[in-house]
Amino acid sequence: MQPWFISPTAMVLFCAGTIAQLDGRENRSPPKGLDKLSVEEREEVALKTVYRRADQASTTASHQPTTTTTPYAVPLTTTFIPPESCNQGQYTQLSSPGYYLWLNEPVPVPGTTISDCYPREFMQYYTNYHINPTNVGSRVPLMSPLVCPFGWHAPFTSGNYQACCPVGYGLTPPETPMDPNRPAYGGTCYNEWPLSSSTYVAVYGSASSSGFSLATATTSGFANYAHVIDGIVMSTSNSLPAQGGGSESTSLAPGAIAGIVVGVVAALGLLAAGFFLYARNRRRQMSSQAPPAPPPKDEAPVTFTTVSSPIEKPLNSPAEVEHTHTTFSEMEAGSQVHELDAGHMPVEKP
Repeated sequence: MQPWFISPTAMVLFCAGTIAQLDGRENRSPPKGLDKLSVEEREEVALKTVYRRADQASTTASHQPTTTTTPYAVPLTTTFIPPESCNQGQYTQLSSPGYYLWLNEPVPVPGTTISDCYPREFMQYYTNYHINPTNVGSRVPLMSPLVCPFGWHAPFTSGNYQACCPVGYGLTPPETPMDPNRPAYGGTCYNEWPLSSSTYVAVYGSASSSGFSLATATTSGFANYAHVIDGIVMSTSNSLPAQGGGSESTSLAPGAIAGIVVGVVAALGLLAAGFFLYARNRRRQMSSQAPPAPPPKDEAPVTFTTVSSPIEKPLNSPAEVEHTHTTFSEMEAGSQVHELDAGHMPVEKP
């Protein structure tokens, strides 16, 4: 049996290939002694390194997951309501060396997907993979338009752009944005635990679950993490602005305008009907009132008397004085003219 012989040329080629592979790891070697750090130190490292997504243009082929091409934007137009169990703090501890705690981790290990706590549109293109032994990345499309799930809020907004996290969680944005149109893409939702608080978490190894363990916040700054859902919210005009910028339209939709017009017309109709009813009732009240009572029967009639002044007449010519009596009463009024004797008339002396 001939002993193995390695030529110097082959040795040189092997060393060159090894060096090239080491250079292709994007200088993302794990921190020294990470497995020997305290819980507080590991959590401080986690805030800076976990859930770092790689940009599609800068990621090498060895890091690309073997899945369907992820579209840039996917619509999420309805409010996703997760099951009640998703709100009970289902924590997952990932494998060594990070041991990071995640809330409702959808892909704790390759080949295992737990999607109940996330919208179908989000999970349809969700991809989880290891960038290197200490960095876990995921790739998801932009939600456009975006509606945050029930029980989530938006700790980060920029114009129509929002990043959603579970209620009570803050957002740690990426140190270097992966996409200028998605400032929170590559960031992490986080929740700090009160000191000495504890809960049971599902522990996963590199390939499967290994049971449950009690996690306790023994130092300040202890936190668990959650995934970000980011996207573009719908504007008031139900249209998205162009990426090149421009003024936003705030005009009302045709349906809203029609509703306002109908409301105004209905209000005017009610006012007119009310005025008509008031006027009719007023006329009825006036017509039903009794006429003023007549004067008492024993009341003497009012008499107006007009007496003519004496007028000079020729001698021996009778003078006439008219007395007119006008009577106002319920009885028929009469006018009487009395002619006096000439002897009772004053006459001029000769």
